[in-house]
Amino acid sequence: MCQKGTKVSWIRKRDLHILTAGSTTYTSDQRFQVLRPDNSANWTLQIKYPQPRDSGVYECQINTEPKMSLSYTFNVVELKAEIYGPSDLMVKTGSDINLTCKIMQGPHELGNIFWYKGSEMLDGKHENDIDSSMARILVEDDWSDGLTSRLKIKRAMPGDTGNYTCVPTVAKTSSVYVHVIIGEHPAAMQHNSSSNSNSFYCGICCMLLSIFSCCLQHWYVCAAPAETMAALLLLPAKELSQPATAATTTAATTAATTAATVAAAAVTAVTATATLKARPRRRSSSSSSQQSGLR
Repeated sequence: MCQKGTKVSWIRKRDLHILTAGSTTYTSDQRFQVLRPDNSANWTLQIKYPQPRDSGVYECQINTEPKMSLSYTFNVVELKAEIYGPSDLMVKTGSDINLTCKIMQGPHELGNIFWYKGSEMLDGKHENDIDSSMARILVEDDWSDGLTSRLKIKRAMPGDTGNYTCVPTVAKTSSVYVHVIIGEHPAAMQHNSSSNSNSFYCGICCMLLSIFSCCLQHWYVCAAPAETMAALLLLPAKELSQPATAATTTAATTAATTAATVAAAAVTAVTATATLKARPRRRSSSSSSQQSGLR
């Protein structure tokens, strides 16, 4: 605010922009205007709805000889609400939802806080209301240290899942997403899903091992060494006895690959053995024919 002079101008020092001169405004930003009551010696620069970018030094100049000026530092404190806790909240069905929104003390009146679920404002009862004991949604406000608003929803239901926002009248909003779950925690369900995946791989491995066992039986008939067969049978069983973890999945896949490879080798061995057995029979028949001819 400048005192009386023949002509008073307000200048923004950041860019040396002349905002007003006398009663005329020289900016397209309609938030700026000069106020001078009738027959008053005071020229006041008014900034409506101040924003952080409005912070800076403003100078009042009086058109006299010599010229006089007076600078003012204008700081815009941006308030922001904060909801305590994680941005994603897990709540079991039947338990209570408790959300706390706080605005620290500012240089001016902090106003009020309103709660929204999505785009719908929650019509909660205050705890000091007469019928608050029957209400499922309660709101409690406290101005002792800044402004604190507490939202409580009793007996949470799946329909309470959604985005909750505290909306102050003089500060930025803050939001949290509430998941109302039934039964197990999502992390536990994810663990079970991983176990099922491991079981799937182990099932495939067992199927391959069954095929492998059949091949080993034929190989055993063809006089395969007993030590080799025992070593091959014990390898997959040892792998499958471990807990179903990510490492087990890898081990099961490796065992399945090993089983398939050895099974193919076993089939080859059976074919080769059958060929070797068939050849002596041909030679034996030829020898018998020669002996009959000699006789």
